[in-house]
Amino acid sequence: MKKTFTIILFFLTNLISFAWSSEISVYDEVSAAYNSKFYPGVVEKAEKFQKSFPDSVYDVNVKLMQGQALINLFRYQDAIKILTLVEKKLEGDSSQLAQCLYLQGLANYFLKDYKNALPDFYKSCQIEKAIESKEYYDKSLLYTARIYYSQEEFSKALPILEYIIKNGNSYAKTDFDEALQKLINTYGQLGMSKQTISLYQKLSKEDFSAKVYFTITLYAAQAYEESGDYKKAYDLYCQIVESGQENLSVIAMKLAYRLSSEKNIADPAEIFSKAVGNFQDSPDLVCDFWIRLGIDEFDKKNYQKASLYFTSAKDYSKNPSYQAVLLFYDAKLAVELEGDFTKAENILGLIDNPDLYNDIFPDFSDSYYTELMQVKILLGKLSEVSDLYKKIQKPVIHSKYLNAYALYKNSSYTQVQEFLSTLAEEEVNSENLSLYELYASALSKLNKNTEACKIYEKINQADLLSQKASFEYAKNLFYLSSYSKACNFALKSDDSQKDYFCGLCMINLKDWNKAQSYFISYIKSQAGKEAFNFLSYYYKGYTEYLLGDFKNAYLSFIRFTSQQSDFVTSFSKKACEYAAKSALQIGDFKNAQLQAEKLIKFAADKKEEENAILFCVEIYSNSKDFDKALSLLKNYSDQKSEFGQQCLYQLAKIYEKKNEISLADQAYSKLFTEFPNSPYAQEAMYNLGQLYYSHQDYSMAEVKFNNYIYTYSKGKFIDSALFLCADSNFKLGNITKSIQFNKILISDYSQSIYLYGAYKNLLEAFYLNEDYSQALTTARAIVKNYPNQAAKDEIGRKIIELERILGGTDKKISEKISEYEKLGKASSKEGRIAGSELVKYYAADSSLQREAYELAQEIIKNQTGDDETYLAAQNTEFIASYERKNQNNEKAASLYLKAAELYRKSLNSKPNEAASVLYSAVEAYKLANKIAEAQEISNLLNRLYPSSAYANRARSLLK
Repeated sequence: MKKTFTIILFFLTNLISFAWSSEISVYDEVSAAYNSKFYPGVVEKAEKFQKSFPDSVYDVNVKLMQGQALINLFRYQDAIKILTLVEKKLEGDSSQLAQCLYLQGLANYFLKDYKNALPDFYKSCQIEKAIESKEYYDKSLLYTARIYYSQEEFSKALPILEYIIKNGNSYAKTDFDEALQKLINTYGQLGMSKQTISLYQKLSKEDFSAKVYFTITLYAAQAYEESGDYKKAYDLYCQIVESGQENLSVIAMKLAYRLSSEKNIADPAEIFSKAVGNFQDSPDLVCDFWIRLGIDEFDKKNYQKASLYFTSAKDYSKNPSYQAVLLFYDAKLAVELEGDFTKAENILGLIDNPDLYNDIFPDFSDSYYTELMQVKILLGKLSEVSDLYKKIQKPVIHSKYLNAYALYKNSSYTQVQEFLSTLAEEEVNSENLSLYELYASALSKLNKNTEACKIYEKINQADLLSQKASFEYAKNLFYLSSYSKACNFALKSDDSQKDYFCGLCMINLKDWNKAQSYFISYIKSQAGKEAFNFLSYYYKGYTEYLLGDFKNAYLSFIRFTSQQSDFVTSFSKKACEYAAKSALQIGDFKNAQLQAEKLIKFAADKKEEENAILFCVEIYSNSKDFDKALSLLKNYSDQKSEFGQQCLYQLAKIYEKKNEISLADQAYSKLFTEFPNSPYAQEAMYNLGQLYYSHQDYSMAEVKFNNYIYTYSKGKFIDSALFLCADSNFKLGNITKSIQFNKILISDYSQSIYLYGAYKNLLEAFYLNEDYSQALTTARAIVKNYPNQAAKDEIGRKIIELERILGGTDKKISEKISEYEKLGKASSKEGRIAGSELVKYYAADSSLQREAYELAQEIIKNQTGDDETYLAAQNTEFIASYERKNQNNEKAASLYLKAAELYRKSLNSKPNEAASVLYSAVEAYKLANKIAEAQEISNLLNRLYPSSAYANRARSLLK
């Protein structure tokens, strides 16, 4: 048994020794292949190792070598799979984990998966920093910088690149040169020109290849330019040009050209001439650059210099593409320098197939067809333009504009609208502005003013509305009756007609003052110029006429008509009409007639002539030159035509104005008797009644109005005729007939303007007829139906007066009461006069003695003036008499004495009146048993009026 165990143990020991020996052997094979950079062998041996020894302690080393090999073989995804397995096995900080993460980052970097690459590089650096190793640290930073740089995250790339340059010994020369170039460019991107210049100044040309050095120099030159040291920048550009580095030289040459051109440092063409020897092996390049220089100068409108450069280009290349470009610019120069459009067309015709040259000059064919389109337009060959446009592969705004412009000039406005219809979907900008303006103008031509305004407003909202477009916008707004807004946009333009246009806007807004101001401004600034619009004088006159400035209006209209001598327009006719009316307003009858007479001469047809004749008659009439009016009218008043009838009617009116009643009657009568169906017959018959009524011949007026009423029972003047006929009868004393006509008017014409007058006249007629009940009913109807007018005419007082009369009050007393109240009673002098008369009316009626007494007392309080002394005396005498009748004799005597004093003061009283009341005082004192007082007054009476009968009577009374 022991022997058997020994045999087995020996066998196993030999087996383990063999297996160990095989694992080491395969691992060595992997390592050997890795060290010899036989990366396919590394991958193959690694896979064999992993298959045979899955649990080997060398597994991580093998996988790391395999991962590196896969990366070198561009199998990045496979590398990531292997390295992910390694990362899972490794823990903590170790050089192997740092290596694994670096390789993972590298694989992701080459896959352009920067999102995953950056964390791998970062973690690798963190581990290396922790274990104080730099095997993968510097490499990870290099790739991190490359990632940030490629993503244009220059602020993140900057500190890493600065680290790399600072630790240049840790990097290969090519990596260092790369980082240096990236750092300088990063400075430039971040606007750190000072740092670029500082770094460049520390560099030595001998430390770099020519390509690297001059690349760095290019960046440095740009930094000097940004810092404002243009001379230094220019010198460095020139060094690059002379370096012989072809690509850099070309770039530097262009930059030197731009800088010299903008800053006027030197002639770039001269520089290129000196350096052209460096490009002798590349004639196309030389030709290309001369062409570029020529194009730049052409674009700056330096056509002479551009021509020289294009000539230089022709000496260097026979390449058909360049020859085509040079022909193209020859044609453009023929347009710009010579204005020879036919020559330009012929030159462009030498280019057979412009599509062949797009390889060297992209979109050359499109530029060619665009230029040819422009030449065709200049030659007036508008119909050929659209076919050329169809050949353009990538239409740009300019080519679109030329096509639309040709259609527009050819009056194909609908086609312009269709061609540019999609434009409205785009935002307005400075590039497509010309298209927008053309589109809007085409819509305007099609009278699509609303659509045009939308386009113009869109341009305006983009703050790109030109002065010309502003005026066009204004015109479209005008057609849409948006006058205020139209005026505002017109004023933003520089159009010479803007003030004239704004004047029209203000006329439509009825703002006559502003309209006048605009036309005055227009005339002042534009009079005498070729485009001056003489209608401005007409409109100026029109606004002045409406403002009542008739003197200036007349002058404006005359100024306008003075320029219309060769032809007659509707405006010149209107100007004559307004000039005539203005002249009338300022009393210039002679010129008013002169202008009116012109209208007869200006008449274009019979209707216009007739209107002018009637207007002229009106002017004669207003001028009171009736004989001229009659003379003109008599030429036509015998005609049986409607115009003849109208003239006959006007003839009657002129006779009426001349106060020739019988002749006016004859003319009116002839009109409605001979032409009963004439449109003027009815008015003539009515006017005849008016004629006699106005001359207070109420008898004839009543006859004529009666005739009208029975002839035209439904006539348009029937209510007026009824009213005036009623009034004529009233004035003739025919009260019953007056009532009859007023009743008809009130019952049949409830909407007549004469209704209130009819009610008032009816009230007065009933009152005069002493039909007080009907008068009261009528007065109440007036107050109910016409409260405001009734209050103004104090119909309410009339109602009270009528109610008093119907209540038994004497008419005379009732009228006087109304008069007293209307005049303000005792508060006014007039009222006190009327009240004093009313006292007399009351006093005459024994039943109204108390009313007379109270009224007299009310009035006497305010009768203090010298001019009211007589009435005061009368009222005082009545009060005294009333007191005496009521046995108040002593008081009565005192009042008689006061009345006597007032009579004596009054200039209106008679001597006997004072003597009479003194005697009454004597009587009153005697009755009061005041004999001494009675004797004293008797003595006064004898002394003042010794021969008076009243003095004798007093003496007898006291014996």
